[in-house]
Amino acid sequence: GFAKMPYRTLTVEFLNKFLPPQNIKFKDLEILRVTLAGRRKGKNKKITLDLTTKSNPRWHAAASTVNTATPASIIAQFLAQELMKKPGVFPPELIVPPKEFFRELQKRGMKLSIQPPALLLPLLPLLPS
Repeated sequence: GFAKMPYRTLTVEFLNKFLPPQNIKFKDLEILRVTLAGRRKGKNKKITLDLTTKSNPRWHAAASTVNTATPASIIAQFLAQELMKKPGVFPPELIVPPKEFFRELQKRGMKLSIQPPALLLPLLPLLPS
């Protein structure tokens, strides 16, 4: 027969099989780049956003793992703190508070840069100080 085990324990034991061995040390960097191009007030504009993420030895996590898991974790914490109260389903850009989100990314060592800086001015109210 099957052993009885709480679902949470079963899930943790199953997922732990996919973790890298503890003796592997990650020291890498990932840059997620988004380039936006379009027209504003009749002029061509282009803005590039880079999110730079380093591996986290304390979490035993490669940069790609940190870059994937951290935003999801922040959103889950926002939901638990009831920072997003609207009922229903929304795309992140319509429901996630941007200033708080970027602040939380920075607290976890992720760095956002925007080029050219002059195009940053309309975004300043959204970014953490």
